Amino acid sequence: MRLTAEALAKAFGLWPTKGRIAPGAHADVAIVDPKRTETIRAHALHSRAKVTPFDGVTVTGVSVHTLVRGRFVQRDRRFVSESAGWGRPVTEIQRMPAPVPRTADLAIDRLAPRVASTRSAA
Repeated sequence: MRLTAEALAKAFGLWPTKGRIAPGAHADVAIVDPKRTETIRAHALHSRAKVTPFDGVTVTGVSVHTLVRGRFVQRDRRFVSESAGWGRPVTEIQRMPAPVPRTADLAIDRLAPRVASTRSAA
């Protein structure tokens, strides 16, 4: 749980509301049958986008039940109609620092001495 849930929740600024099972946290749980196989079909996706590079790929390990904030949204591989609209944007709870373009800063710092030495040699 620490690697698959806690670490990701912390990395994306969702900890402690997501990524753990504890009082006060959202009870988001996926129950997976690790031996079950299924072939992914684009037409069966429950998504705005009906395309996937995985169409026709057979996978092992299938989500059987899914709970979001303690409520079943998928039970026995079928969506629970009463749960429509139960999802919420994570941006409501997300706490992340502003991004810092460190890679660009490092590239400029490394190039600056080269540009300066080229100009002085000319």
